[in-house]
Amino acid sequence: MSHLDEGTLHALLDGELDLHEVKEIQAHIGSCTACGTRLREVKEFHGESDRLVGVLEMPTRPSRRTALPPDGEPDLESGVAVEQETAGPLRPARRAPRTSGPAAEPPPLLLPENPDYGRGGLMRRMRWAALILVTVGAGYLANQMRPSAAYQFDGSTLSDASADSGFGPVLSSEEAVPRADPDLPDPSAATDPKSTAVPKRVAPRVQTPSPPRGGAVTARRTAPAEKAANEEGNPPEGVTAVGERSEASTDDFAEDQPDPSQDEADVRSEAARALRELDRDRQADRAAAATAALDSARRRDAVMRQTAAASPAPAPRTPEQRAQTYLRIGLDEAAKQLGRPVHVIEGMSPLFMGLARGGTSPGADAARPVVRVVYQDSQGRLIFLDQQRLRPGQGTASPGADPHWTAGEISLHLSGEVGVEVLRRLRTRVR
Repeated sequence: MSHLDEGTLHALLDGELDLHEVKEIQAHIGSCTACGTRLREVKEFHGESDRLVGVLEMPTRPSRRTALPPDGEPDLESGVAVEQETAGPLRPARRAPRTSGPAAEPPPLLLPENPDYGRGGLMRRMRWAALILVTVGAGYLANQMRPSAAYQFDGSTLSDASADSGFGPVLSSEEAVPRADPDLPDPSAATDPKSTAVPKRVAPRVQTPSPPRGGAVTARRTAPAEKAANEEGNPPEGVTAVGERSEASTDDFAEDQPDPSQDEADVRSEAARALRELDRDRQADRAAAATAALDSARRRDAVMRQTAAASPAPAPRTPEQRAQTYLRIGLDEAAKQLGRPVHVIEGMSPLFMGLARGGTSPGADAARPVVRVVYQDSQGRLIFLDQQRLRPGQGTASPGADPHWTAGEISLHLSGEVGVEVLRRLRTRVR
């Protein structure tokens, strides 16, 4: 167990620990000198504290700063001062034991009321109310003073109706069209459908000229005279002139109106012309593509010919490559491989000797190399005399027609770039 701290010692002396904890601490204190010394110091501190608390005396009366004398009671301080002056030197006062009790609390602090506070709040509320009232009234007056759009529209309509109510019946739009002035340009010519650009495959739309407003007004003003003339049975001159002008305008409009069949024929001709142009463009594109393909083929052939001419001819194969030998050897190495001297062809000088793989010689053991003696005849053809030492149980049969035989423990095979008859004649010369 570690050393006891000061808090544990104080709790032990105050009786705040359990019984088993007290037993453990007492057992530790009995075996630890340092903890026993600290426990004695804490006990002495507790005793001194209790002694000082007992010596401390409490005041018998409240102080002057915390309590005021009640009304009607005599002033003790003044009496004590008079008594001190008459009695002479003061004797030391006897200390009375301190009595515990509630300390006198300071009197509450009372603040005076502000008489202008409530008055200022009322004035602020009145200002806000007046501001709101003025805003609402101004908005209401603005809405009342703004004129209504519906009222203006109705008034203008009524004024026009009242102005026209005194006239007679109104003429139609065709009768009300005035005669065109010869000095002025014809409006129908300005809006001629043929002069305007018409898109392909779209029939032109007939544009009907709108009657001028002045003609309608003139017709309304001349209506009373026409009515009177109709009642008498003779139409007035103005009405006759208006009718003639309307008939002339109708005839001119009929002449200016394009023929639908002619427009359809024009559209068909334009479509046929566009199709012919499209076919010509397609044929031109195909011809250009074919020409480009021919040019590409010619360039490719030229490049191939240049490459073939520039590439060097393959180098001729060496005798070792033709004989399929992977290592040249001498007579000593050949005798070591066979265990005896090498067989040769009498009357011919060997070109070289080398080792070849057993799989390249028919009837030989493929797992072991073959000693190959290479000869060359007068025509440059190579002749191979293969030799290999036999092992017990190795076969001696040859699968081909080339000469194959055994001489003691050596298996021999004759092959090359010559015919079988030449090889058979050379077999008789092997020594």
